[in-house]
Amino acid sequence: MAQCKSCGKKGLFLSLSKYNLCSECNQKIAPKIKEIGAQVIKGKEAIERTENFEDKFFHTKEFVRNLELLHKLEIQGIKTITPSAKDLINLYQDFEMEYIEETYYNLCQKEIRNYNTYKEKLKSLRELKKHFEDYKAGNKVTKKKELKEWQELIDLEIDFDTIHCSYNQFVDEAKKLEKDGDVIKAKNILENAFEILVKEESTFEDGADLRVEINEWIKKIENKLGK
Repeated sequence: MAQCKSCGKKGLFLSLSKYNLCSECNQKIAPKIKEIGAQVIKGKEAIERTENFEDKFFHTKEFVRNLELLHKLEIQGIKTITPSAKDLINLYQDFEMEYIEETYYNLCQKEIRNYNTYKEKLKSLRELKKHFEDYKAGNKVTKKKELKEWQELIDLEIDFDTIHCSYNQFVDEAKKLEKDGDVIKAKNILENAFEILVKEESTFEDGADLRVEINEWIKKIENKLGK
C-alpha cells in the first residue's frame, strides 16, 4: 500500500511522486528539495573550483548545511537528490581530508613562504592557525581521528615555522638597529635570538653554529660599548 512519507496518508490507489510524496505534500516540499539540491551542486562545484582559503571555508560550510537539510528529509523516507544527501555527506568526508591536506597544508608550505619579511610571514601563520581552529568549530567533523592527526602535523609545522620566524625577525631587527647606531637595543634583541636558539635547540639543524655566530656578534657589540 502506497504511503506518503511526509503526512502519512495511505491508500491502494494513492499516487506518489518520485520523492515518495502525495500530490499535496509534493506541491509543498518538492520545490524546496529542488532549490536546496541546486544549491548543493553549486556548492560542491564552488568548493572544488575555489583556491582562496576563506572562500573555500565559506562554501564548505554552506555545502554541508544544505546536505544536512536534505538528509533530514531522507531519514523520513523522502527521496531528495541523486546521489543522495547521505552519499554526498560520505563524499564530503573524503573531501574534508583533501580540504585539510591540500588546501590548508599547502598554504602553510607554499604561499606563506612568498612573503617578503619574517614579520609578515609570522602574522600570516598565526592567522592560518586561527582559520583552522574556526574550521573545526564551524563544521561537523566526521573523521575525527584523521583530522586530529592532520591537526597535529599542521600545528607542528606552524610551531616550527613560528620559532624560525621569531628568530629571523630578531636577527633582522638587530641588523637594522646596529646599522642605525642603536647598538644597545641591537644587543638586547640578539640576546632574545640567542635565547630562542637555546630553548628551541631541536628545531635548528645548525643551532650550534648559529649560537656561536650570535654570541660573537654580541661580544663585538660589547667591545664597541667598552665592556
